[in-house]
Amino acid sequence: MEKKGKILGLDIIRIIACISVYTHHYLRMELEPAKAGFEAFRRSAVYKYMFGIFGAEYAVIAFFIIAGFFMSYKSGSKPSEPSAYVKKCAYRCMNIIIPSFIVITVTAVISLPMKALHMAEIFSFKDYFYDVFKLIIGIPGDKHIHYAYPLWFQHFIFAGYISGYAFLYIFRNNRKARMAAYLPVLIYLLFNSEYTFMIFMGMLAGDLCAGKCEVRLRKIFKNRIINVLALIMLSAVMSYIMKDNYDSPIIYGPAALCFAIFVLIVYCMSGPEGEKKNVMIDFLSSNSYSCYLTHFFLICSVMRIVYRISLKIPGLWQNDILGCSVLYIFMTVILWIAGFVFTKYVLTPLKRFYDRIWDRISTGLSAMQKEK
Repeated sequence: MEKKGKILGLDIIRIIACISVYTHHYLRMELEPAKAGFEAFRRSAVYKYMFGIFGAEYAVIAFFIIAGFFMSYKSGSKPSEPSAYVKKCAYRCMNIIIPSFIVITVTAVISLPMKALHMAEIFSFKDYFYDVFKLIIGIPGDKHIHYAYPLWFQHFIFAGYISGYAFLYIFRNNRKARMAAYLPVLIYLLFNSEYTFMIFMGMLAGDLCAGKCEVRLRKIFKNRIINVLALIMLSAVMSYIMKDNYDSPIIYGPAALCFAIFVLIVYCMSGPEGEKKNVMIDFLSSNSYSCYLTHFFLICSVMRIVYRISLKIPGLWQNDILGCSVLYIFMTVILWIAGFVFTKYVLTPLKRFYDRIWDRISTGLSAMQKEK
């Protein structure tokens, strides 16, 4: 790998996107105190501009663009061996499917005794297998996952990885042809596959940050003051573009383009990869994916229990905003702790498992070639 993939600015974007997702779901929970106030705040111009390109569902665009960015950015400007593309694609796809399957299964398993105890009516074997099918195969016109609602777009990233790495493989030996091919591919995807379009827009941004293109790009975005003003303007434009329905090409097309430019500017403003990192940012960035995977389950289970307990604390809910703010801070701590635990005991062991499988496959292939 030419690139390590640790970029301070993009780490911060990833963290903000993760926070905006669980904040959005927190504000939409059925908590009676301050529900009306939070709903009004969520729809206000202040909230919309504060989060800008990260607000509500539109953090999804951030996840897709960044996923695509690191696909091409990590590949560098030099061609890799064909097996390297297969390995990268396989690792990323497994890191989508297996952890998501675990979260869906755990949620379903916990729902089963709750239904038996008449505490909930949310368990169904049909819904569970339907979720697994949607995660891997996908169902046209049916996005959402029943047992882990925010994981609905995992399938689209999974599909985007496969098509994206196929594209990088085809043009692995001709960078100029690859750069030229982005335009017709993006035009096609704009009207046929919105999420793959976002992936490829991120890949284009990643390619622009590699090799000679990176040198030119840093010259263009070398003035920090102008860069900051440009980021503010982009955020304002994104806030204006965003609508509740972002399935239209006239919404997600400009939105993805603006965010790709946003990423390019942030990349140029970030220091070299070898610089000393911020410990807190490193921690949050390393566990942001795990936090995203587990947050909805925790909000729907742990938070509801904590909420009922908090109602008995004298004075806490005399002020609705105070009560909701305290609960939000408490759940934020819980979510990041859970993310750390999930990373350490699920994602990291899975990575070692992938390594063992790949080593065995490589050893087997080498042995077959020697026999021939």
